[in-house]
Amino acid sequence: MTQFIVPQKTGSDSTVTVTEQSFGDQKTLTFVTDQKLFTGSDRAWEVEHAINGYAHNLGYRLDKIIDKFEATATYDPELHSYVETNIVRETVKANPHFQKAAGAAEVEAQTINREYGRAVRLLKNMVTTLENRQRRQLARVGNRVVVAQREAMKNLLISPVINKIDHMWLDKPFIKLEIDHYASHGVKQGETPGPETLIGILQLMEDES
Repeated sequence: MTQFIVPQKTGSDSTVTVTEQSFGDQKTLTFVTDQKLFTGSDRAWEVEHAINGYAHNLGYRLDKIIDKFEATATYDPELHSYVETNIVRETVKANPHFQKAAGAAEVEAQTINREYGRAVRLLKNMVTTLENRQRRQLARVGNRVVVAQREAMKNLLISPVINKIDHMWLDKPFIKLEIDHYASHGVKQGETPGPETLIGILQLMEDES
């Protein structure tokens, strides 16, 4: 059993008694205080905040309100791991040697991002342009298919039970004509274009028939 004091801005300070219990693999903390909890007052909030912080720092989650003067928390190993990891992280970040290395790394990262950022953005714009041109090319092919469909439907008796929405589908290609985003097109994983391939890609950017 341990105790800690919670300073209060008004009135006497509050005392919290903490008892740890184990039930098999489960560990719990029970908090008993002389300050009535969960009333919405500033005094209650100070104690609730202190209890939650105490539990959190030890890897416990506040999970049960027994009454106005008592609450429990259950141990969570994942939370405890996160808390301890964060302590290591913050301690290292406060180290002067790390701060010097981090400052230099951030400057270098900005240079790298400037060097690669423009090229990456231009390439993404190229991909968007090429895909849009690909869609337009496929749409032209689809339009020719629709013309053939209409010719084939000229002598058909179209049932009046077909509603307007379904009728619209009769003016779309009956075959699949769209970008296949999953096909490799013979490109191996990690393969990048050589000079000749890049020239061919640029020609696709320039010419659209």
